[in-house]
Amino acid sequence: MKLWQKMAIAGLVLGISSSFMPKAFTATLGETTVNQGAIAQMSVASDSRLTKEALLNAEYQVPDYGKFRLVNGQYVYKTGASQKTSIKLETYTAIVDLDKDGAKDAVVVLNVSPGAPNNYKFLAIVMNQQGTPVNIDTLYLDDRIKVKKIALLKSGEIAVTILNREQTGTKIVKYKLQGGRIVRV
Repeated sequence: MKLWQKMAIAGLVLGISSSFMPKAFTATLGETTVNQGAIAQMSVASDSRLTKEALLNAEYQVPDYGKFRLVNGQYVYKTGASQKTSIKLETYTAIVDLDKDGAKDAVVVLNVSPGAPNNYKFLAIVMNQQGTPVNIDTLYLDDRIKVKKIALLKSGEIAVTILNREQTGTKIVKYKLQGGRIVRV
């Protein structure tokens, strides 16, 4: 076996990219034959975690505000000569598999601030598609609230603990994913 073939098999075992291998690569390890396509596919599968960095730089769709891509957790655009709207990833929680595909997905809170005193909170579902975050739905929560906690219940419902505007009390609001949409329970 040639050195590059040994390196390719070692890369397969360690989950390293196989981009340096010739296109027609096929190697035999014991009685197992591995081709480049299988190695490339396994490399992608081994790194399919949804990371905080991916969520901080993902594309989101927010009702009434459109589609945008965050850069390091925020997006700012001008809405007038001296006004701007700021959209920030406020909280994220990596949770158990929402769509039963074996990969952990995320529920995030986006803060949309079109100017004081308004701070609109949105709940967004982000599915993990081979390590790439895909925002499938976003739902308005309320104005000037603080999300204290997001938890996935055994029932599959998403429990969001919210501190009210006056910051005098909390409430738990439950949601579920139904047909790719967030629905209040």
